[in-house]
Amino acid sequence: MPMKWRCSRFAIAAVVLGDLAWRAPDISFFLTDSGMLPRAELWRLDQNPYAWSVHALGGSWAWQAFVMMVQAVAAVALGVGWRTRWATVITWVLVVSLQTRNFQILQGGDVLLRCLLFWAMFLPLGARWSVDSRRTAGDPGSAGFSRVCSAASVCSAASVGISGLLKWHPAWHTEGSALWYALHLDQFATPFGRWLRGHETWLPWLGRAALALELFGPFLALCPWRNEWCRGAAVIAFMGFHLGLMMCLELGLFPYVCWAAWTVMVPATWWNRLIPRSAMHPPLNSGARPILPWWRETALLMLLAYVILWNARTVSFERVAQIFPRSANVVLEVPRLDQMWSMFAPYPLRDDGWYVAAASLSDGQRVDLITWLPPDERQPQGPPYATERWRKYLMNLYLPANAGWRPAALAALKRRWEDAHPGQLVLACELRFWRKTNRLRETPTIVVENFAHLP
Repeated sequence: MPMKWRCSRFAIAAVVLGDLAWRAPDISFFLTDSGMLPRAELWRLDQNPYAWSVHALGGSWAWQAFVMMVQAVAAVALGVGWRTRWATVITWVLVVSLQTRNFQILQGGDVLLRCLLFWAMFLPLGARWSVDSRRTAGDPGSAGFSRVCSAASVCSAASVGISGLLKWHPAWHTEGSALWYALHLDQFATPFGRWLRGHETWLPWLGRAALALELFGPFLALCPWRNEWCRGAAVIAFMGFHLGLMMCLELGLFPYVCWAAWTVMVPATWWNRLIPRSAMHPPLNSGARPILPWWRETALLMLLAYVILWNARTVSFERVAQIFPRSANVVLEVPRLDQMWSMFAPYPLRDDGWYVAAASLSDGQRVDLITWLPPDERQPQGPPYATERWRKYLMNLYLPANAGWRPAALAALKRRWEDAHPGQLVLACELRFWRKTNRLRETPTIVVENFAHLP
């Protein structure tokens, strides 16, 4: 069992706990029947016939808080390595359940997290620095090994390492405008990102460098050579890449999940140099043995092949559908491995914007039901949404396919205000969206759209 899996266990558990903490303030609005997506509406809108959710068994705040508390306990057990296999399974089940309860607020980091947890169920996460390793220290067969190479470890690394495959678009390679567009999305851009977008001569080269890393870096990380420096260099490059993304763009959970995933690929010998072997328990064993029977290893590799075909189908549907038709989606939709490597792929969004939900109150005041401040129709100076969950939810509303969500969204915002401010009833309110469309080196166009109104 390599040191890297020990650190991955800590990192993944920390991300799960952090996600729960970030979600906690908005439990009522995002997860209960009194919020923006009651369970009846969930099953009407969700197009996945195989979706399942423990959270959807109840619609109250108390039920959601209880299930999230169980998830937190399972994540802590995973972090300390107590009944590690079962803790990983329970954590995966409840992470998938939580995400299914409200699919409208999910982003790439959520998808990557549930996939990492799925592959982790087949890895010996508890073989070092864990309660389990101390319980079985007397068992010679539990001593572990210094390296693990299995189908699950390959699948885990591949889930984060090949995100550049869908970025074959002129915006990334020939035109070089992808980073310009990404940094001009005000819903994402940080102060540093806004500064960087002022240096236009750098952006095409930085964008091409990012694409090259995403395309070729994984081959260094997954190469069969016994060259720890190639793998280590790839890990350092990707961790630095995600740090750079986080400095430029507000991406919520995504960079943290990626960092946790890349700890898997840190060479075991690097950890062995950092931490004396005398500090390890039980001692390292230089031997190796299969982790799973060959048929399970084969099944995991087949699942990874399906994930690759799932993504390839978005590029060339007619050809790939002959191998992987829609009727076979169940293979990935039941375990929720329906992962798309679509972060700014095939190119970043052109559309940006911000909302105002202006309401007239019974005491004569006017308020924005989103920010709870006086309505201000001017463009915000920073990211206009309080959290990544709010950003994802509100930006999904602007899509024409989701126009049917808008009246329910405004009604939920009204209930949220009135529940928090008894006596200040909303007499009338209107949801408006300022859609800003970016064009390379041109003045953006802004169109105001009326999305919904009450009564």
